[in-house]
Amino acid sequence: MTSTDRDSAHRAHLDRLQQAYAELLEHSGFDAVLIYSGHARPQYGDDQECSFSAFGHFVHWTGAPHHQHEWLWIAPGTTPRWFYYAPTDFWHLPTPPPQGVRAACLDPTPLSQPTTAAALIGAQPRVAVLGDVPADAVPATATLNPPSLLHALDELRLYKDDYESDCLRLANRQALAGHAAAREAFAAGASELDIQLAYLAATRQR
Repeated sequence: MTSTDRDSAHRAHLDRLQQAYAELLEHSGFDAVLIYSGHARPQYGDDQECSFSAFGHFVHWTGAPHHQHEWLWIAPGTTPRWFYYAPTDFWHLPTPPPQGVRAACLDPTPLSQPTTAAALIGAQPRVAVLGDVPADAVPATATLNPPSLLHALDELRLYKDDYESDCLRLANRQALAGHAAAREAFAAGASELDIQLAYLAATRQR
């Protein structure tokens, strides 16, 4: 798939999600949904954080599996809004703004500090909030993780469109290079650690 074809497929993917979410929200009795990416928790008694992976339904839209403290607002008839976390931080590189199709289709809005569901929802009624969010941080007019909506969205993720299928093919090509490197390291008598490092080097991962 060429880059142009991939962009077209990406737009079609986001259009499909927009239509599917509109139908599921109407069926579930909600006017909008606010999805939280999540955030890492510090280890007890330490300033180091545990490993982190963003909430699947957030990644389904954004393709951003490592973004923390971010929100996605989706309401039928309006452009989805991506509140991305980009603080001014001396120690860490700021999160770059979304680019390409994501920037064109998801209305990126920077956040300089973590914010809450209540701050984003305000007094709007009939909003579903999805993700690892404390119940006391959700306004009374909203519903946290309604089971029927979550079940329907989980099922939606089972079926892959052309864009998702292409992403899976690309990921498998990358993994294949890693497995080939690991096999060569194993055949050469490398240790288990060196085999893992060979895989990571071939797949360009940390």
